Amino acid sequence: MNVVNPTLWLLAVLTVVQTTNFRADGTLSCSLSQKWCYLVELSEKDTLPMFDDRIGDTGFQCVDTASVGYSIIGSQQGDGLENYFYEITMSVAHNCTQEPGTIKKINRNTAYASVFETEIFVQWNVDLTDQGSSVIDYSL
Repeated sequence: MNVVNPTLWLLAVLTVVQTTNFRADGTLSCSLSQKWCYLVELSEKDTLPMFDDRIGDTGFQCVDTASVGYSIIGSQQGDGLENYFYEITMSVAHNCTQEPGTIKKINRNTAYASVFETEIFVQWNVDLTDQGSSVIDYSL
């Protein structure tokens, strides 16, 4: 009977995972002359949604200007067993609508980046005015 050396087995199973730093920024705009609120989220999607990772968000913000800059910083350590690419998504929930009390959500197209990158930068500038699908609240 052959016995596998536990140390060799452990080395074969474990992989070295490095930290990847993420930064996302951009400008949100609203052409309506009103105070408006938003919440931007940067996430890493997984095959099973229950394992999605929130990298960071802006927190709930309200402004009374036509545009506002945002910045999100976060990090991840790998993306699961034998998955060598991050699936990076962003979304923004906002109330820059002509219908009072309405909240809408916009999703950015998924971007892909290697888990071996040490830094990943995402830029997303978006005009929110009446854009997106209606949602119940700002929770993303």
